[in-house]
Amino acid sequence: MHDMNNDDTREKLKAITVRLPEKDYMLIRDYARSQGLSMNMVVSDAIAEYGAKIARRQALLRIRRLQQRQRERRGPIGNSVELLREMRAERSTPRDGAKE
Repeated sequence: MHDMNNDDTREKLKAITVRLPEKDYMLIRDYARSQGLSMNMVVSDAIAEYGAKIARRQALLRIRRLQQRQRERRGPIGNSVELLREMRAERSTPRDGAKE
């Protein structure tokens, strides 16, 4: 039977050396202690958070580019708020034969 807790199912880790100013080192160390975490875990979480931020930025950029391409194909699209105001104004204007 295959053991699900073996190294094949976990993400492989790489060791790195990071040189920090002493004040940054102490900041990470003190935070890790206060949270009951290892410094490795604090740094790993910070990197993961930064990676997610980069991924969000890239996704937003892709969305903006797609929207731009769609606008170029379709031509200008009015402001949705302005369109709603126009529709409401048209509905509130009495038509011929309508009671006022």
